[in-house]
Amino acid sequence: MSRKSTAFLMIPVFLAILAGPLAAQEKVDAQARLKELAKKAKEQGDQAAEAEASQELPEGLRQLTHNGKGKRESQPEWDADLSGIYFVEKGGGVGRIMRLDLKSAAVDTIVAHDFFNASQPAVSPDGKFLAYQTRRVDTHESIWIRRLEDGLEGKLSEDVEVLETGPAWNAQGGKLYFNRKTPNSQNHRAVSCLKNGDAMKVVGREQGSYYAPTLSMDGEQVAWLHRHGRDTKIVLMNTELTALTRDVRTPGYTVAAMDWLPDGESMIVSYMDNSNPDHGFDIGLLNLENGSIELLVDLGHYDSDPCISPDGTHAVFVANPQGQQDLYLLALPSEPNMED
Repeated sequence: MSRKSTAFLMIPVFLAILAGPLAAQEKVDAQARLKELAKKAKEQGDQAAEAEASQELPEGLRQLTHNGKGKRESQPEWDADLSGIYFVEKGGGVGRIMRLDLKSAAVDTIVAHDFFNASQPAVSPDGKFLAYQTRRVDTHESIWIRRLEDGLEGKLSEDVEVLETGPAWNAQGGKLYFNRKTPNSQNHRAVSCLKNGDAMKVVGREQGSYYAPTLSMDGEQVAWLHRHGRDTKIVLMNTELTALTRDVRTPGYTVAAMDWLPDGESMIVSYMDNSNPDHGFDIGLLNLENGSIELLVDLGHYDSDPCISPDGTHAVFVANPQGQQDLYLLALPSEPNMED
């Protein structure tokens, strides 16, 4: 065989030998390029997240928590001395009651069970007791009272067959209001009782259910959300639950949550415009005289659970403008500008 033919035959062998390192080098180069692209994508994502997190809020509004999408916060409740806010944090399928210290921003766990939800915190006016809703193994959802000093707690009612939700304290701290449903009823009734469970009074014989009681700051009235089918209204009663003081309807709007303002004639509410339900819920001022609502806050699809500070100067509420559910603090106008 000639040298020429031999050399020709050696070319494929040489190329085959060379192809191994070249393919490996190309693979390394491709991996490097992918890593570089991934690094750039992460940097861009971090920059976008930082820009989103630093998004400016309207004047008088401040974000209190930044828990991310792994947790959801709801149902804020002011501490009696304005030093902190209790709230519900839900993550991993279980709800816990937490407390945010407004000065230090520290968050402490107040009520947590491995398998039972804790929700709807309500602090007594003297700051010594916490009423909340939970469900233990042998009961329906029920209200428990916890002494904050040492954690000693007990169930408000001895009846394990009823469902009880939405606790709210009276101005003196000796009585609780909530809604109650028995096994043989389709409706939730309005209820009051002493904090030891005695002297229980149940009202509400009309059709429909009573929910989410809230007490006026002067201690003279209690308001309930009343629902019958698709019809929702606000029912105002005296604190003895012996007389109806007013029915308040909100034409064109559905109220989902509420709390009294100091003037006793207006409320801060979470509401939906019935003409545009896809928009979700906003925070507004409700005129109890005529049912009109003035927009206060629109941060996204879900603005809810407004709660007025005991001194009437601020409101805390829940919103999810970036898809995560956090607490926000709103400075209230000194005099609500309500339209007649």
